[in-house]
Amino acid sequence: MDWLKDVFNPDTISGWDALFSVLIIVAGLVIAHFAKKGVQSLAPKLPGLHPELLSLLARVTKYLIILVAIGVVLALLGANVQPLLATVILVGVVGFLALRGVASNFGAAVIIQSRRSIHLGQEIEVLGNTGVVKHLNSRAVVMETRDGRTIHVPNIDILNNSWINHSELGNRRSSVEVRVMSDAPVERVRELVESAARLTKGVLTSPEPVALTRSLSDRLFIFELRVWHAPLADTDVVSAMLTDLHVALKNAGYSSTVVWPVPKQPRTNPQLP
Repeated sequence: MDWLKDVFNPDTISGWDALFSVLIIVAGLVIAHFAKKGVQSLAPKLPGLHPELLSLLARVTKYLIILVAIGVVLALLGANVQPLLATVILVGVVGFLALRGVASNFGAAVIIQSRRSIHLGQEIEVLGNTGVVKHLNSRAVVMETRDGRTIHVPNIDILNNSWINHSELGNRRSSVEVRVMSDAPVERVRELVESAARLTKGVLTSPEPVALTRSLSDRLFIFELRVWHAPLADTDVVSAMLTDLHVALKNAGYSSTVVWPVPKQPRTNPQLP
């Protein structure tokens, strides 16, 4: 127990010092307990913070108060704090270096969740990955892609990079390319394309479907048809619309091809619609 003599001087510690030290420790534990409960009670006022993150903040608050109480007791007992201070600094430096990535992700999680920029069930695109947000935690945003993959994107990457929220507006636009071989006036063909899109289940009427002319030749019309739908319904809606467009144009006597997604350059071969 010689190390205790290096830290404390027993000759200067009275019974009152020992009593007050015990009282301070007890008070610190009580305050830490209620402080933890207080942080946890903020959940209804901070709905943007995930329960797991709020629980972690509550534990950190509790341990900080306990450490402060221990520091007060050491000062009251006249402890030689130099070796303790050196140890604390050394542990702090090692801990900072070891947990730097964890701390960065934790801080980013607080910012992301407190600003409520991402919600569960939204589809986002970040760093070339697109998926539906399934979970938010202190380390990462967990997404599920349409092909069944689960991607964990570190919170710091969300904060430091541009990302796209496909669900924020409540609606989403998709485009298809419609190529039609016809001798009819271009406006008549355009109206047929737009009316067929309006009848497709899932296509919104506001904003209305719009067919933009991309290319015209003697008998070949190329349109870019833009429609709006629910954020996560693009595959189902566009698939149904392709069928409806093909049937409507075929019933009207037009030879047509409908392409999704829209090619970067329109195909202008007059022999193939």
